[in-house]
Amino acid sequence: MVQLGADLEKKGLIKSIKSFFQVKEKEWDTVRIRYNKERMKQIFFEAIYQYNLMVSERETVDKNGVHIAERLIVPNEYRLITGYHSTNINDKIQTINENGGVFEENINTTVYVNLLIGYDWQTMTIVIVQVNADLTNYSNVYVFSKENIFKAKYSWFSDVFQIYDKRNNFLENIATYLSSKNRTTFVINGESDDSLTDREGKLILVYMRQNEDKADFVKFFKEFSKNRLSREK
Repeated sequence: MVQLGADLEKKGLIKSIKSFFQVKEKEWDTVRIRYNKERMKQIFFEAIYQYNLMVSERETVDKNGVHIAERLIVPNEYRLITGYHSTNINDKIQTINENGGVFEENINTTVYVNLLIGYDWQTMTIVIVQVNADLTNYSNVYVFSKENIFKAKYSWFSDVFQIYDKRNNFLENIATYLSSKNRTTFVINGESDDSLTDREGKLILVYMRQNEDKADFVKFFKEFSKNRLSREK
């Protein structure tokens, strides 16, 4: 005789054990993510429009005295992703206790700068726009191509992207590579929720889920780096 009740109890127990150890999948606000992605497009197009207006009024002169107009950016083909740059600031504060004693306290502060990153596979160009966490404002625009950088590097261990400025000569380029200055560093999270806030409760990083986009950018950045290196050889 088959004991159906006992079998169901056993299955129920196994199911309960599995659910106890199973990590609950995080729920994401898909409407909020779609809105942020739309805001990213709007900001990027506006930033590129202003950038093109600025560069259209200036030109560079090469070593032969030829005037060369800077290349304008066509934003339509750019894929967009969010990232950030962080800086650690260490401060020492002296405090006087109730007994008149003075002691020194180390204060570590991390400053985050949100970045809207556009990249174009066809032109192998990266455009970085500084934005705020709620995507209501933007400031500086930086453009990186094979011609205006010395080196690009991605570290899978630290998950950090680095772009080294191009200097006037080879020795200055080596000095740039060996120093921590004259380079652009940033991180791209596959997922950034609203758990990280400042003292006032304001969001620090852009709310976004972009795992597939990040994987595509990593592939792009590796090609971007290889293209630069192969051109130098």
